[in-house]
Amino acid sequence: MMMMKKSVFAAALLSGVMFGGAVGAYAASNLEEIRAYLNHGISFEIKGNAWIPADSSGTPAPPITYDGTTYLPLRVIANALDVPVDYDASTNKVLLGQMLDGVGHDSPLVPVTYSEAQLKAINHTFSYPPVLPERIVQGDVFQEASCTEDTCTLRYKHLGIGESQRDYSDPEQIEKQVTLSNGVKASWLKQGSLYFKVGDVYVNLSTRDYSLSDAQIEKIGATMVQSPVEKGTNSAAASLD
Repeated sequence: MMMMKKSVFAAALLSGVMFGGAVGAYAASNLEEIRAYLNHGISFEIKGNAWIPADSSGTPAPPITYDGTTYLPLRVIANALDVPVDYDASTNKVLLGQMLDGVGHDSPLVPVTYSEAQLKAINHTFSYPPVLPERIVQGDVFQEASCTEDTCTLRYKHLGIGESQRDYSDPEQIEKQVTLSNGVKASWLKQGSLYFKVGDVYVNLSTRDYSLSDAQIEKIGATMVQSPVEKGTNSAAASLD
């Protein structure tokens, strides 16, 4: 069984590259048509736990069997094993271990600098003082803030932060509990996000593209503090330059 697993994962890493929309004109001279089969009869385990291949949105991604070898999309395997993977369309090159902008699991944390205009824009979006990280992974950048009726989101290129004044935790979704370096008790949820409370705000941290490790997310979580800027009017969204 172990040998079969190794052959499956090796095939996936070497040949199972499936990046939708990245082929373009390159396809005509470099892709060879084959006849393969979606194999619904194979099951998988990762570190002793049952695992069902799925993409980032949770859609099942069954393996493909061709000529006696089983293949899985590279991104699905990378996500499952918590390995960053990216694609450089300009050179038709797959990057494993870091993103195209250099962000990876060994990237250090650096202080976040918010301009006064950015802080005001974020707080104008929230109806309560938001919780912001004082440090993020080097190379990550803030993109936008948005709110629905009772949940707000801060989006960085690689980091995602969900916030609410309501507790949406579900004990059945807790995978393990941890203590952050600042003493805050937090829970890793089965969906892959870190959940904890800062003041009266419940915070959910996750990596948007699997570029950040669990250790990096926990370190970022320990730096989360409430913004000193007064609350705003809870507009629909704010995009920050």
